Amino acid sequence: MVLSTAQALDMGADIPDIDLAVITSATSKKLQSIQRIGRAIRYQEDKRAIIVDVYAKDTQDEYWLKNRYDSFPSRTIRKIRSIEDIDDHV
Repeated sequence: MVLSTAQALDMGADIPDIDLAVITSATSKKLQSIQRIGRAIRYQEDKRAIIVDVYAKDTQDEYWLKNRYDSFPSRTIRKIRSIEDIDDHV
């Protein structure tokens, strides 16, 4: 299943089969970020979800990204610097 949306599904949608989220527009709003991430990490047995945040280095997006994930356990976050690095972490 492929689903593409800008903001229409930020809140209220329940699509448990999503296991990959690519976030390309950052936000400073914590609830909006939680909702976006929650789409992919909603529990299903044997499910492994991946969240990809695309951002430009040294920008406001990077600042929001760091703040967004401060409360996550560090073992759950992998920093990928290039497409080639993804295979090493999946």
